[in-house]
Amino acid sequence: MSSAQGFWPIGWLKKWIDYNSNNACDASKKEEDGIGAEENEDVNEVAAAGECVATVSANVTRATDPRYAVGHQTAFADVFPMQLISQASVDKVNEKTSEPLHVDRFRPNIVVDGTEAFAEDYWRTFKIGRLKFHGVALCPRCKQTTIDQGTGEMGPEPLSALRTFRAGRFLTSEPKVKNMVYFGQYLVCDPSQKGVKAVIEVGNQIRLQEKAPPAFFYLQSA
Repeated sequence: MSSAQGFWPIGWLKKWIDYNSNNACDASKKEEDGIGAEENEDVNEVAAAGECVATVSANVTRATDPRYAVGHQTAFADVFPMQLISQASVDKVNEKTSEPLHVDRFRPNIVVDGTEAFAEDYWRTFKIGRLKFHGVALCPRCKQTTIDQGTGEMGPEPLSALRTFRAGRFLTSEPKVKNMVYFGQYLVCDPSQKGVKAVIEVGNQIRLQEKAPPAFFYLQSA
């Protein structure tokens, strides 16, 4: 069994900074999408630097990719509402990096301990407390992981290390993902039953119910 080492509520993802944008926000478009620019001094400073800060309304949701998870919703998270990583997997990556990295580089919602490295790749269905989770696809990693969450500085890791053993060509025969890098498992969660306490806490036991070969997420071509 494994224990949940850390958990961050989905709510923390309600603020987003687009560090890759060199253009000003299209405020009218974002308002149409339920996303409005915050009005405070911090946002003004960021906007002056050519970046975009926005928040998403609590009632804005969108369907998850039906290729991997049908009937689930996400909000301002990436493509799925949650991501899970094991500390053992982070430690294994750190054996290959030029300097050790904190797990926050990968921005998981749930960090688990007491597993073998990359065991979570195969977790199809499991329970934490009374909640049932489904691993739907491995998470492709982008340059955002190379930004130090404390200093904002960018470097080559962890992508440089991950390309040596977590590129798609090492994990699957699927040609579409051979050059992508994967680390962490996307999750969805079944709705809790009425009257059931829908909370997970640090130290909760993880009860694995089903294992299966992993799926590999990639964006659908237009």
